[in-house]
Amino acid sequence: FLGVFVAFALQTPHMLILSLLFISFLKGVLWPSLGSIIYHSIELEKQDVVFFCCALASRLSEAVADLALGQLLFWGFSWRSSLVAFGCSFGALFVMGILSLQRCMAMGVHVQYEEPPDSPTWSASYSAKWCRLSSDLSGWLAFAVLLGTSGIWALAGYLAVMLQEKFELTPGASATAASSLLGGTFFGLFLAGMVTYMKGRGVGRVLQLVQANVGLLALVCMVMMPSLPLWKWVVCLLLAGAGGGA
Repeated sequence: FLGVFVAFALQTPHMLILSLLFISFLKGVLWPSLGSIIYHSIELEKQDVVFFCCALASRLSEAVADLALGQLLFWGFSWRSSLVAFGCSFGALFVMGILSLQRCMAMGVHVQYEEPPDSPTWSASYSAKWCRLSSDLSGWLAFAVLLGTSGIWALAGYLAVMLQEKFELTPGASATAASSLLGGTFFGLFLAGMVTYMKGRGVGRVLQLVQANVGLLALVCMVMMPSLPLWKWVVCLLLAGAGGGA
């Protein structure tokens, strides 16, 4: 959030780009750090639920951020005043969340437990972790899945500009329409997670395959039929996000 206010004060495009790169770098560092905190603070049987909730919150916040900035621009705010309004409101929510988390941990919600001897440890050396990963087929499959869905996040970064150029939208309208992709990732992950919880892992994986294929079909439709109206693009982006987010 400090980066948002720094970007508000910058005047040159080069410094603005450097500021955004630094913010993205810190965001990339966040997930490994969060994983370590969860592993050491949460009971083993509850860690899957915590990771799932963290992923849901991350994708929801990205979609809401696009939607909120788009609405502020649509209401006539400049991009600088939109950043200030966004930073103040979401910064206050962030601080409230941190304070609530600190209070919960101070009350002893998390339970110390003895780590099983056969579980992976965060204290192991990086060489040992990479050796273990290189011989783990499940790890490579997970890496391939993440690599295949990285195009969704690359598209999300450029989508607002692409929609503005293609449909001649205002910056606010293009940012609002672009939020449909990240909104789809939230709903896709939520649907897959709930089905897996209620029906079991096998049914959940079948649903994830269906979601992925429907999302891929939506992207193919956007490429093969570029003359689609805006609302159909938004629907296709929702489906593509749901497929990539699962």
